[in-house]
Amino acid sequence: MGKPKFLDFGLAKVVNWPIPQLEPVGASFATAAVNDAAQLTSPGSTVGTVAYMSPEQARGEPLDARTDIFSLGAMLYEVATGKPAFPGKTSAMVFKSILDETPVAPTQLNRALPVRLDEIIGKALEKDRDLRYQSVADLRADLKRLRRDSESGRPSTDSRTTSEQRAGPRRWRRAVRWGGLTLLALTALVLAAYKSISRPASHSTRQQQLTFNSPESWVGGAAISPDSKHLAYVDPTGLYVRSINSGETHAVSLPVGSKTQAWDVAWFPEGDKLLATLSTSSLTSDGIWVITLFGDAPPRLIRENADRPAISPEGRSMAFVDSWNKELWVSGINGDAQRKLAAEEEGQTIESPVWSPDSRWVAYYRSRTGTTDATESYIEVRPAEGGAAKILVSQSSLPASASFTHPCWGNCLAWSPDWRLIFAVREGSEAALAEASEETSRILGISPSKGSLWEILVNRGTAQAGKPKELAELADFDAGDASIAADGRRLAFLKKSDRLNFYVSELQKNGSRLKAPRRLTFDNRDNYPSNWAQDGKAIFFHSERNGKLQIFRQPLNESVPQTIVAGAENDHDAALSPDGSWVLYWESLPNKSDVAPSLTRLMRIPAKGGAPEVVLESPPGARFTCPQRLLNASCALSLVEGKDLTFYLLDPVRGKGRRLGKIEAQTKNLYGWDLSPDGSRLAVVDYGHEGRIEVLTLSDGAWKEIPVGAAGGLLQKIAWAADGGGFFVTAWFPDSFSLLHVTTAGKIELLLHNGHTQWICCPLPSPDGKSLAFRALTFDSNVWMIDDF
Repeated sequence: MGKPKFLDFGLAKVVNWPIPQLEPVGASFATAAVNDAAQLTSPGSTVGTVAYMSPEQARGEPLDARTDIFSLGAMLYEVATGKPAFPGKTSAMVFKSILDETPVAPTQLNRALPVRLDEIIGKALEKDRDLRYQSVADLRADLKRLRRDSESGRPSTDSRTTSEQRAGPRRWRRAVRWGGLTLLALTALVLAAYKSISRPASHSTRQQQLTFNSPESWVGGAAISPDSKHLAYVDPTGLYVRSINSGETHAVSLPVGSKTQAWDVAWFPEGDKLLATLSTSSLTSDGIWVITLFGDAPPRLIRENADRPAISPEGRSMAFVDSWNKELWVSGINGDAQRKLAAEEEGQTIESPVWSPDSRWVAYYRSRTGTTDATESYIEVRPAEGGAAKILVSQSSLPASASFTHPCWGNCLAWSPDWRLIFAVREGSEAALAEASEETSRILGISPSKGSLWEILVNRGTAQAGKPKELAELADFDAGDASIAADGRRLAFLKKSDRLNFYVSELQKNGSRLKAPRRLTFDNRDNYPSNWAQDGKAIFFHSERNGKLQIFRQPLNESVPQTIVAGAENDHDAALSPDGSWVLYWESLPNKSDVAPSLTRLMRIPAKGGAPEVVLESPPGARFTCPQRLLNASCALSLVEGKDLTFYLLDPVRGKGRRLGKIEAQTKNLYGWDLSPDGSRLAVVDYGHEGRIEVLTLSDGAWKEIPVGAAGGLLQKIAWAADGGGFFVTAWFPDSFSLLHVTTAGKIELLLHNGHTQWICCPLPSPDGKSLAFRALTFDSNVWMIDDF
């Protein structure tokens, strides 16, 4: 049997359409035969297909769900008998039949039907809706009960002996067979109608890819145009506008300068201009620019130190966050009349502002990290004119293994004209979430996970939200930069994944030159190198390739790593003690939510094998490093204590020792430190000490500054060269992620410059000074679209 499909269901709805004024064309116009035309939806104030209208619809009265049940009854009648329930040659005759006449019993027209079906269809066609079935579920139940009784041979209320029975077994069996098939068709029809009537209209979730960039040219931001015809997007090479239908793509001019990179984009309602976040000469702040798509007007800066612009639906205002994602602001569309909606708070991050359809509210992501690194995340909303915040979606309302995509890549909230708020969620393994608690992962959003888009309906009067539900699964991708066309029909978003692997390269000319790097790991799991073996022929790294974080040793000339630590918990960041007798590493409890574990344990295991032992327990965020091939040297331990990064001596056996020194540092952002090869000095870089390296001499506790200036970019991670005469530093520039060699005098030598194709991090020189390992994050990001979502 085929599946019944509804093309028109009586259109049980009254719409105030203007009645067309028709010129008379003769007397025959009023008495035109209906025939086929009468079965179509008629024009005028009574809207619907005449033959299936209910009495209340014909009278123009208020309607409810019982009207559709009457229409369904009329369809059931016609399926069962082959004739309309309310025949008539004209619309007037059909109306009279619906209002005043009772249809002939179906069994009088099809003797194969059970008498009980007369009662079911008759109740569905009651002219008084209070006597009609009150829900389609009741009608479905009666039909299913009748089908069950007919198939099982149970006696029914039909006790008559029909002429078909008397005519003989063959004719009787044929009648029963055709009657059973009719009943099956009727039941299937009602089941389909039940789904159609009782459930809200579903939306499409079919995903269509719009851009096809390679990982070397990953898409970093995108927005669909208000008319849904174009897509604006950015990649490492610039800003582009693409026709969604034809694929024709045009480059958009950016401000003149060799170090300009576009990130977020947003369309003006008229579709002739964009707002874009641009990184230009400044290292630690971005700016919001107006970019005109037609004409010769140059790009115009309207707000410095700002990020994530969102334009209100009517185009008169914008919302944005500051460059450090600490404050929420609104202003006029040209950056005028600026007002702070949410002030900076300790441990607070604000992301992805978005306007409500009526421009009265601004929603955004908000997270708070406490002193124990426990993070609370939720979606808040505030009145655009100022006022208290309301929580729309909390972490606790999501499944246990799910969390908000934080940090979000671009604007990860979108508000549709029908008041559905769209947001991004990721669901990852415990090991993946444990990895995400590492500072570099937490800031860049590195986490092997399964992403999805969710939606929640917001009350337009009170800004209260309903229950969130999943809109679309994205498999092994995270969502980012969601945007919706003005008519609410198209949703565009980024599907982004990233993989962290490590590379090794040969150093030349005392570390001032680098041979072409080669990749050392080739699986599709994130791999984090942490230290070298003392002979310089292997690297320790951790990965969750086996379901939890484990520690491996990768020989340079082999393809398969050796497992070093595979405990019951997540084990990571291994290093050898100075004398090479111990392997030290961190052990973290599995993370089951966005809340970080309260403690981590520093463990040791004999380098030649044996049982692990606890060295100390510490809050998350602690780190250690050890000089190599020094028999009597100590390691160093760092702890985040308030705003300070504090350093202590660390003995692999006795644990934490005396304090070495401290420095105020921005530890919520990327920062790095390392102990010199002879164990006498510490070097520190962070965003709060832009353009310089801070060096601590352990013997006297004195700090010394090594200036590198803007030529060194935004310094993120640092490692001492093997000879102690300089540093290897990874840095961010507006146009590139770069790897540098810096002398102790502050002279900069560029080793690797990649134009933002990969994020470079965490240099690791070998103990013999011959090689350099580093992490590289490869992005795979493109724009996708859901039509009629």
